[in-house]
Amino acid sequence: MGYYWQCFPAKNVTVWYDKGIYDPYDKVIRSDPHISIKASPMVIHEYEPRRNFSIDYAKKKVIVWKYLMKNEKYVCIGGAFAGTHKKIANGREIIEHGWIFENLKTKKGCDSYFSGWCK
Repeated sequence: MGYYWQCFPAKNVTVWYDKGIYDPYDKVIRSDPHISIKASPMVIHEYEPRRNFSIDYAKKKVIVWKYLMKNEKYVCIGGAFAGTHKKIANGREIIEHGWIFENLKTKKGCDSYFSGWCK
């Protein structure tokens, strides 16, 4: 599986986290931070981490990503391709490319999944 950097206009990038699911074993709410890019009206890129985290961690990731993207023209995201699927939304076919998140970088700085990957 290859690792790829892609850069997008920051205005097309949305970062968010899901509501999460309670994990009774670890007694924590687990959540995923997400990065969604609308490359065109018919093409979307979705970046997700390798595994889910506590909802507090997911919230912190989204805060960092929003800070890095604020007032920036472009955002570059590194990841491994996970597959493509098609879905119908409002009667139109949408192509969604899935990616495993590794790094998010702007002129302000970088955030990565693995420690040290931004150096």
